[in-house]
Amino acid sequence: MRITDNANIPHASALETVVHNHSRLRITCSLSPSSLKIEGDLDCFSLPVLVRLLDSIPGDGDIYVDLAGLEFIDVSSLRALVTTAAQLQDGHVLTLQSTPPQVRRLLDLTGWREAPGLRLDVTTPAPAPAAPCRTTRTPGCQRSPPPS
Repeated sequence: MRITDNANIPHASALETVVHNHSRLRITCSLSPSSLKIEGDLDCFSLPVLVRLLDSIPGDGDIYVDLAGLEFIDVSSLRALVTTAAQLQDGHVLTLQSTPPQVRRLLDLTGWREAPGLRLDVTTPAPAPAAPCRTTRTPGCQRSPPPS
């Protein structure tokens, strides 16, 4: 694992280290509590980095993964998170924080939302409902006005 010097990162603390910084992905680790902050894309190219980082986290406590800055995740990367959660012992969990709507949808589609050891942060806001179409014709709106 390549640790990037965090001296030039204003928000980094002594317990927080940027462990991967690439144009499409930035992962920041913290040891107290064990957590990852993921920003950018998790795909087949970044999967080895994600797996290596997840394997390096001690499994003797809860793990928190902040996904607020996540732009994209593929199924193999989500599987890595779910597998890590399932391997935790003694009732410890992996909590996905600030889970984007596309990740929640992928968890539903794969049936992994209820995976052992995995928890979604309940304070994560649900996606806002789509605005209803207006009764007048609006470009892109498929609903016609109500009958008179």
